[in-house]
Amino acid sequence: MIAKTSNLKIANSNIVFFKRLFLINSIYLSFLILLVLAFDCYVAFYVFFALLLSYCAALLISILRYVNLCIFFFHFNNIAIAILANIFFSNGFGFELFLLINISYCYVGNFKRKLSIFYLLGISTFIYLLLYYAELFEVFNAIYYEKVEQYRLYFLIFNLAFLCLNFIGALLFMRKKIITNIEQKHFTQILLKENISKDYLTGLFNRWGFLAELEKYNTQINVNFALIDIDNFKYVNSNFGFECGDDFLIKSANLLKKTFHNSLVCRWSSEQFIIFNTTLNNQDFVNKADEFRNYFKAFNFKLKDNFYRATVSIGCVGIIGEFSILQLENIITEINKNLYLSKQHKDELNASKM
Repeated sequence: MIAKTSNLKIANSNIVFFKRLFLINSIYLSFLILLVLAFDCYVAFYVFFALLLSYCAALLISILRYVNLCIFFFHFNNIAIAILANIFFSNGFGFELFLLINISYCYVGNFKRKLSIFYLLGISTFIYLLLYYAELFEVFNAIYYEKVEQYRLYFLIFNLAFLCLNFIGALLFMRKKIITNIEQKHFTQILLKENISKDYLTGLFNRWGFLAELEKYNTQINVNFALIDIDNFKYVNSNFGFECGDDFLIKSANLLKKTFHNSLVCRWSSEQFIIFNTTLNNQDFVNKADEFRNYFKAFNFKLKDNFYRATVSIGCVGIIGEFSILQLENIITEINKNLYLSKQHKDELNASKM
């Protein structure tokens, strides 16, 4: 779910980016169209107008989420502008800078293979060199050079500004994309941590998550443990089915969370739960555990169309002095001993101190 949300954010960012890119490019081309009309450059007018329509097509493609295809459109347009502007005006007006703009687009797409990026960069670089040597050896005889020669510096400044705007836009987009990817990885790590430390069925801590949490309470005083075992749980699975058995465990876990809301609650094994509490003194905790035992016994569990009542056996241990994680093995042994005594007659509670 998190990955899908992050991918959706990136997809929406792509659309926003291409809308802005389209706006910048369409304003620029519109200005260029008006300019060439003013200079009576009719052939250039038709060519640049066709490229403006091509940008519109690229915008439509981006809205349809075909990001890479949209990038190829922009690449094609920029290459076409660079070549045709050299044919119309000459090489000194800065239109070759459109090929540099292509560099920024390479890192915007969803290219799975880096080779795609190198191909795009290679094509733009190759055409740039062709234009450079074409000018060097005077291959092109610029059609409208004499009409616009006096405005060469203005064209160059304007094209540089346009290049900077495109680069800034691409950098902002990449920043957002990187942040989104970092967020996605962060949330994935949180999700993995939760999956590792939580029981998939009840949402309580599992054994490993519980033991990891206990480390935070090292040297804590006023510590109490309770190990709770559901009596005759196999009867539920045998007579009502495993699906009802799972539902029964979930409802039992919810009762535990409700009763011991200020404690760490863990699903220790199939039908066993362990409670760790630091807010109650030993006697109050034992009373709370006994209160839960009576509450559980009186609770009606609805399983399919039947109501079922069950009991629990509880073993409690109170720690005298500071709790140490190194004591845990001895604590578990003691708590199991108390639970064993309770299970002899079922629906009982036995407690001791260490």
